[in-house]
Amino acid sequence: MATALTIFSVATAIVLVVVAILAAALARAGSTRRQALERWAAETGWRYAPRSDAEWVARLPRKSVRGLRSTLTGVLDGFPVTVADYSYTTSANPADPEDDSARLTHQCVVVAITLDRPHPPVTVTVRDQHTELAHTGHPPVETGNPLFDNSFQITSADPEHARQLVGQPLLQAHLAGIVPHWSITGDTLLTYFPGSLGDPAAIPTLAAPLLTVAKLLER
Repeated sequence: MATALTIFSVATAIVLVVVAILAAALARAGSTRRQALERWAAETGWRYAPRSDAEWVARLPRKSVRGLRSTLTGVLDGFPVTVADYSYTTSANPADPEDDSARLTHQCVVVAITLDRPHPPVTVTVRDQHTELAHTGHPPVETGNPLFDNSFQITSADPEHARQLVGQPLLQAHLAGIVPHWSITGDTLLTYFPGSLGDPAAIPTLAAPLLTVAKLLER
């Protein structure tokens, strides 16, 4: 019995040491990444914030302000741009959403662009795609382009304005797969996709697809 207890105690101690080492390594990695983002922001004239309470978080899954973390804001191609890390949790156990053992954490990169003027709410998503951007409560807006209308869905409180925003160049960009799903509320154009901010030098590349949307609006 004493031998078994000794083995158990040693095993427990080893586990605790391993956990402590992993926690320290993760903390160092997080600190290194934060420092890299801060340094890149300082060198490029962008602003870095470890947290944010941006209003557009209401358009993200779970609408969690606590999930919005490293945020960088600057200017690309003449547009004010924000790129941020965002995380949220879902449950793999629909019968018990509070089951902590079934919680899944999702990591996203959010890109937000400030436009030159406000617009009524408009969203463009892949048809039948279950994204937070698609939950508008408005019926789909038909564009008259059957290829687009069969593959994508526009929703808006102002269908005519939505048709003016999403002209043929933007329709073709969606069909070519070079732009993401997106939404506009007020003067903020928004998208998100799985991933996290890594190499800060990649930030312009992460923002490029949504910048294409901004440039093609109303064309």
